[in-house]
Amino acid sequence: MHRLMLIFLITSVTWLPQQARSEGEKPYIMGSLGDSISAGFNAWRYGDNRELSWAGGLDPQGLVESHARRLKSQLVGRDLVVVNEAFVGAEVRQLPRQAARLLKAKPDYVTIAIGANDVCTWYEDYLPKLESYKQHLTQVIDRLIEANPKIKIVLLPVPSIPLMYELGLKRSGCQAKWDTMGVCKPILAADRTPQQRQDFTARFEHLNQTIGAIAAQYSINVRFVPEIAKAAFDDSMISPLDCFHPSIEGHNFISDLSFDPTWY
Repeated sequence: MHRLMLIFLITSVTWLPQQARSEGEKPYIMGSLGDSISAGFNAWRYGDNRELSWAGGLDPQGLVESHARRLKSQLVGRDLVVVNEAFVGAEVRQLPRQAARLLKAKPDYVTIAIGANDVCTWYEDYLPKLESYKQHLTQVIDRLIEANPKIKIVLLPVPSIPLMYELGLKRSGCQAKWDTMGVCKPILAADRTPQQRQDFTARFEHLNQTIGAIAAQYSINVRFVPEIAKAAFDDSMISPLDCFHPSIEGHNFISDLSFDPTWY
């Protein structure tokens, strides 16, 4: 009897590490979908700075404690592969194509941040465009879950563009940059009236409420981070290159607010 128990214990002790090693051989796939924020646009240098993205950034110096870096520290014995399909200027109508490319990698964890370029083109009659936004985003979430029922998705609202306006007014040269680059004209253009800016804020809030409502339909797979919509960004968190996109500090701030160490 004792000999049989000893054999069982030895078998148990040797089998469990082998199972762990076997699981560790499959890379954990993280994907990023969305627009210029997830591409790290103007975070440090002009253009994309993907290595500094709040989501998939893995810069060698560790300047941004991104979701990817945090996941990598938790996935002991398992490789992490990052696939960032986000690009500058992306609107929600382009999200299905991004998702189709990402799905080839069979993602386990996906961040989605999309909508700033959409709402920045909306004016008074925006409800049909909001409905189209809902359809595209829902379609993408459905496809991701269908491909992997265990997938974990982090869905962000659009960071506060009205706050970007307030911060930019306090920084010399921001208005000139917004006008030259044509950044989010419905609120940032110099010729906007206070009422027009208030109307934009209402559309912005409606969009984020819609994103939250969509996320609520998929609570098992989707974690919505409403804090991002009203996060208290400060001047250091805004890129000095365009007074609109997050700086390195801004990317760290977004990652801090949106990462959950139990959600993967």
